[in-house]
Formats: sequence, C-alpha cells, structure tokens
Amino acid sequence: MYGKCGRTEDAIQAFHRIRHSNIYSWTNLISAFVRSGDLDRARSALHSMPAIEIVAWNTIITAYAQQGHPRRALHLFEIMDLEGIVGDGITLLGAIEACAQLQSLSRGRQIHARIVSLGLDRSELPLANSLIKMYSRCASVRDAKRVFDGMIHRDLVSWNTIIAALATNGHFDLALEAFNRMNQRDRASWNTMIITFLGGLEACAGLTAIAEGKLLHSSIQRWGLDSRLQISTSLITMYGKCGDPELARSIFDNCNSRDLIFWNAMLAAYAKNGHLSGDFAKALQAFREMAVEGIKPSSFTLCAVVEACGEIGATAIFLELGRNIYRECCELGLKGDVRISSALIKMFSKCGSLRDARMVFEEIPCVDSSCSTAMIVEYVAHGVNEAALSLFKRLVGENRCEEGDCPPVFAAAINACTAMGDFSQGSKLHEQFLEKDLGLDAVIKTALVAMYGKRGDLAKAAEVFLAHALSIQDEGSWNSLMEAYARAGHLRQVLELLRRMDWNGMIPDGGTMLNVLVAIRHNSTGSSLVKRCREYFRSIAADRWIEHTPEHYECVIDILARKGFAKQAKELIENMPYEPRPVMWKLFSE
Repeated sequence: MYGKCGRTEDAIQAFHRIRHSNIYSWTNLISAFVRSGDLDRARSALHSMPAIEIVAWNTIITAYAQQGHPRRALHLFEIMDLEGIVGDGITLLGAIEACAQLQSLSRGRQIHARIVSLGLDRSELPLANSLIKMYSRCASVRDAKRVFDGMIHRDLVSWNTIIAALATNGHFDLALEAFNRMNQRDRASWNTMIITFLGGLEACAGLTAIAEGKLLHSSIQRWGLDSRLQISTSLITMYGKCGDPELARSIFDNCNSRDLIFWNAMLAAYAKNGHLSGDFAKALQAFREMAVEGIKPSSFTLCAVVEACGEIGATAIFLELGRNIYRECCELGLKGDVRISSALIKMFSKCGSLRDARMVFEEIPCVDSSCSTAMIVEYVAHGVNEAALSLFKRLVGENRCEEGDCPPVFAAAINACTAMGDFSQGSKLHEQFLEKDLGLDAVIKTALVAMYGKRGDLAKAAEVFLAHALSIQDEGSWNSLMEAYARAGHLRQVLELLRRMDWNGMIPDGGTMLNVLVAIRHNSTGSSLVKRCREYFRSIAADRWIEHTPEHYECVIDILARKGFAKQAKELIENMPYEPRPVMWKLFSE
C-alpha cells in the first residue's frame, strides 16, 4: 500500500515489522523502490532475497529499460542466465526494449533466437510486436518485416508498429501498402488510429503520393480526427512535400489551436514550394502572423524566414529584416546556430551586404565546414577572391572540410583562381580534389571547364566535360564549354553542343543562347554574320521560349553596329524592353 502511494520510507518500515517475510513481501518492497526511482536499493533488495522470484527480477529489468538504463537491464538479464534463472515473456520484453534503446542488432537477434527456442515467437503477441519495434530502431527493416510476416495473429499494435517501422526507415511504398492492407481500422481506438494515420501520412509525404494522401485525408475526416493538432500538422507537412501549399494553408486556417511545430510545418510548406509558386512572400507573411499570435520562433522558424528573404530578392527591406532576425537570434541564444548562420550569410550577400555576411561569420563561436563554405562562396560571388582563397586554405589545412562541402568549396576556390587568372593554382586544386576520390559533381565540373576554357586550354576543358558528360546532366558545365568555344570562335563546336543538348532532352537557357550569338560574332563574316545573328536572335524567343536578356541585345547591337547597320542597331536599342545600358550607345556611336 505504502509503495503504491509513493511513501517509500513507510514501506521499508512496514517491511521490517514483518516477522516472517516471504517472496511476496520482498517483491512488494522492490516494487516500492522501483516506483520511487531508487533502482540501486531495488537491486540491493533483489540480491538479498532468500529465494529466487522471477517477478522481482522482471520488475527491475523492466524498470531499468523504461527509465533509460538499457545497459543495466541487459547486464541483469545476463546475470539471470549465469545463475540459471529461467525468465519468462516479461523478462524478454524488458531485454528487447533495452536492445531497442541501445540499437544493438546483434544482441536483439540473440534474444529473438531465445524467444524462438522457447516457442514464444508465435504465441506471445506482445513479444512479436516488441521485436518489430526493436528491429525498426536498429534500422533492420528486413528483420522487422520477417517477424511481422511470420505472425499468425496480429492486432492493431502489430500493424501500427510495422507501418511506423517501414515509414521511419524510408520504405514509404511498403508502409503505404501495409496501411492499405489493414482490415481492422474501423474498430481501432482513437489513439491507435492517430498513430496509424500518422504513419500513413508520413508514407504519402515520403512518396509525394498526393492522390493517396487525399484519400487518407478523407478517412481522417470521416473519423473526425482532422481537428487534432498532431494530425493537422502531419497533413500540412504531407501537402507541402507533395507540392500543394494551398491545401496545406486551408488546413492551417481551419485550425484554432496552433503551436510552434504547427507554424513551422506551414512555413516549411511555403519554403519548399516557393521557387515554383512565389510562396516565399507568403512565408514572410506567416512569420508576421506568428509574431502577432505571440508564438516565439525556433531556429527552424528563423532559418526558413531567412531563406525566404534571400529568395525573394535583394532589397533594402529584406536586408533590414535580416538584421532584425539576426538580433532576435542573439536574444534567443541562437547566435551560433550553424544553419541560421549559413542562411544569413547567403541572404546578406544576395542583398549586397558582404559586410553583414562577414559580421555573422566572424561572430560564430565555433565555425564549422558549412558556414565556412557559405562564406567562401559569397566572397567569390562578390569578387573578394583573395579572402576566399585564404579562408579556403585555412579550412582545408585544418582538415575541417566535411565530405559533403568539398565539391562546392573547391568549386568556389577554383572560380576564384579563374577570376584572378591564377590557372596554375587552379590546376593544383583540381589535382587536390581528385586525390579525395569524391568524383566530379555538376558544380565542380562546371568550375573546372570554365577555368580551362578561360585559360584557352580547350582540349583539357573538353576532356573534363566529356569524362562525365553522360553521368552529370547539368546546363552549367555545358554552358561553360560552349563559352570557351565561343570566345575562341569555334562556331561549329558550339552548334554541335547545342544540338547534343537538345538530343539529350536538356533545356538551353539564356546563357546557352548568348554563347551561340558570341560564337557567331567571332566566326562569321559579312552579310552572313548579320543574317545568322538575326536568325538566332529571333529563334531565342520564337522557337525556344527564352526571354531575351540585355546581354543578348548587347551582342546583336555590337554586330549590327560593326557591320554598318546603324539604323537597325538604333531601332533595336530604342525598342528593347530594358533601359539601354551606356555601353550599348557606345557600341552604336563607334
């Protein structure tokens, strides 16, 4: 009685007043210690028992597992083996839970083998369910599925556990299949159904299966669970990942109770789809609404807003907003948050304030690889190439460059060398990168092709490009090689690359077509030059649906002016949809 009421000392006194204690009184004493969290005294009492009682051993093993001491639970389980004490299903449940917490696959399999040898794998449903959960925590989906498929009887816990196991480990198609196979959903309890629906929504989000997600949403509405905050949050996440932020917003607006996680889900939906639908501005509006409701932002919130500011555009308004967010980060103790710092560096740079970007970088207490990479990239973007190379050498020299950051940081350093005309150092960086055996991705390949092209080494540029042309389908490296050929006046090679881009299903951009115009300017002569120039200039918008850029106009104006077509050049300047650049009038006058 005293133990159940949490009065441990009274329980001890009552125990000592018992003249002839037995296994039941000893077990009750141990249970009292466990309830109060005093596991050391519980274990001491266990070893003082005059007789072995499996219930007492189970009580402590289970307590160790449930209270975050999995190693102690397994140690006690091993002592039972050494002393020849035969455990039961509850003993094994505690041991399985301990293995799950430790993510010890080998120990878990040993205990599973023990369960099979005792013939409990098919008769004890809780054991099978716990095995599925344990294998899931150990990332062994194959073992989890094997246990599930071998079960003669399954309850709702079995189905929920396997769905969660599959979804958590990225097997979203199998999770969705398992969810659709359930035939007892209508009889599920509310809490069990919430877990089931959450697993199904996670599967739909991972697969971007919006049709199945909508069907699941309908089922949730039939059960009246769509008003639950956790369910609503998962629905917003699912629709956001499936590319429908408007449906996500409709769920958001219909929810009266909103917490931080709920707001973050909506911000994430806008941020993920902003590049397609202009929802970055909506992310900022949601952030303002969040402040009105008095919800304090987290690091995730602030990072999403900063990234939205950087994507919308470089304006003084967003620059000041970024500064306010940085001050808020300092007030919330998030000054050194790596993700926010990287996002702020990029945003400030895009807004034209390298000074603010450098301030954020220099005030990070412990600079990591991603922040250094972001700063190096922005240095190069602003032409501060010596500072970029200095920081690059420090990052690589101190062996702090993580594998995932190597391609972008090496590409930025190579671009800095290209801008400075230091091709010797750029070649050394190429060799240094190859020694890391990371392979060439799109960003590093583009930088290398551009460097060798600017150096005039077209053979080397083509070698780098062709070595990975089929495995890396990116417009950047194609444009870099085309630019190198165009500057050298190799029109045939430029047109051949354009043909191959079309053949491979790649979509040329404005830079691609500028390279064609430049190649025509350097290669053709006389009337054929003007004719070809006009044909390709017309085809940019008419055939390829690419908007003409000021650079396109500048190139054509230069050609017309050089060949004596002054009237046509002037008409083009006066009718272009952009404010004429001074250089255009200069080309015309010359």
